[in-house]
Amino acid sequence: MGRGSSRTTNDNSNHGDRDEDLLDDRPQPVGIYGWRKRCLYGFILLLIILTVLNLALLVWMLRVLNFNWDGVENVKYTEDGMRIEGQVEFLDSLYTEKIQSLQSKPLKIDSSRGVHIRARNEDNNITNNFVIANKTVSSQCELFEIKNSKGQTKLSVSNSGVHFGNMDVTFTGSSKVNFTGSIATPNMYLQAKDYYIKKPRVSSPQSGSPYIGTVYELCICETGRLFLSKPNSDCKATDTICQ
Repeated sequence: MGRGSSRTTNDNSNHGDRDEDLLDDRPQPVGIYGWRKRCLYGFILLLIILTVLNLALLVWMLRVLNFNWDGVENVKYTEDGMRIEGQVEFLDSLYTEKIQSLQSKPLKIDSSRGVHIRARNEDNNITNNFVIANKTVSSQCELFEIKNSKGQTKLSVSNSGVHFGNMDVTFTGSSKVNFTGSIATPNMYLQAKDYYIKKPRVSSPQSGSPYIGTVYELCICETGRLFLSKPNSDCKATDTICQ
């Protein structure tokens, strides 16, 4: 009896091993199933939707901004720089070496909060500052000049004073005005505490001996020119002293 039961046990164990071998030999499915598969398909669908939206937005931007091979709408890029045709709005700072308008067309710069033009040196320090504000125009520099079309200076402002014309009149900023040339006025009316006339012309008529002294009379011509004459000479003038 003992031997028979042992055979039966061995036969059953061998049969179980053969069943496991048959199960291992069957082809096993490969892939993602269940909720993982649905999540993957949903993520791919979301990427496709975002890609389509990005492409549509890109096409819309290209059409609105009018992109072309030369630039953007009114802005065209050339070998020398950038060319603007029409109106262009800058929302931030503009750095450029040169701004030049087209031929026979004016250059217009419009700003609701003023125009600031600054110049810097090699150390990136501000040397000149020109500001056009709402109601004021100011400039901070060492020398400010206004010239006409011929290049002649009509107004010059520096630390030495304010100069008009060909530097004939100078305001020194200390309540003094210096005239280096002639002064012409329809009234010939001057009001000041002191008058200083440097090196005026001296009238020396040919008749009589020349005057040698230190006291003169101050005379005036009809044209407004001042000159010196001998004392008690009734302001006798030469022929060319009043010219």
